[in-house]
Amino acid sequence: MRKSAILLSFALASITVLLSNPATAARWGKLALDSCSGPKYCTARYAAILWDIPDGVDWKYACEHTPHSRLGLPSFCHITFNAWGNWLVENEPACGAWCGGEGLRKKKKRWKR
Repeated sequence: MRKSAILLSFALASITVLLSNPATAARWGKLALDSCSGPKYCTARYAAILWDIPDGVDWKYACEHTPHSRLGLPSFCHITFNAWGNWLVENEPACGAWCGGEGLRKKKKRWKR
């Protein structure tokens, strides 16, 4: 009897954790560098789609409360036919040499004759 009570309390605690944070089952798709902007074009905007949002959970809520493993919670969410998270990252080297890296800026090839 005591063993079944312990199992029941464990099961109820697990359900409570899942219900208190419904976004736990959701996961972010591949992170993509969307654009670079700002005064020196050093602010990167990354975007990713949110997959596996549980039925009955508000998409905007799930997006705003599901952290990305690398960037944390999104700066803002955009809801269309899908839920998209967007992260704004300052001084991002991926935006180019002027921000401390190569990134989107491509070197021009010199043609030899």
